[in-house]
Amino acid sequence: MSDVYGLIEAALVTKLSANTNLTNLVSTRFYEDFAPAKTPVPFVRFAFISGGDDNLAPRRGMDVLVQVECYGATRAQARDGAGYIDEALLNAELTVSGWSNWRTLGEQRVVLTEMYEGQQVYRRGARYRISADKNSS
Repeated sequence: MSDVYGLIEAALVTKLSANTNLTNLVSTRFYEDFAPAKTPVPFVRFAFISGGDDNLAPRRGMDVLVQVECYGATRAQARDGAGYIDEALLNAELTVSGWSNWRTLGEQRVVLTEMYEGQQVYRRGARYRISADKNSS
């Protein structure tokens, strides 16, 4: 499979950054896997959890689970960010070059509190299932 994960990452950032409320909260701080050291909160982090080719039909398809969450200095900040993420992604059609996205669903909510860069932060978000079929050549 070509780097479909890179294509999905680009589609996610495009969709998330198009949400004005979210960009007002986090600016351009969208990161895959980890935020760089000393990144101020709030920010959005996403990570591929599982999935790939589903091999269910002759036409190539994929089903990917991505965790997308807002890190906030307060519960309210993280909750607001998670709400904006949901506005941007729930049932959204992602533009993934060479693929037809037919479903983006929020499945499991993420509610965590942890230490980040020496301060307590709140993480709120969800795991989103992204399903797509490969376009015919």
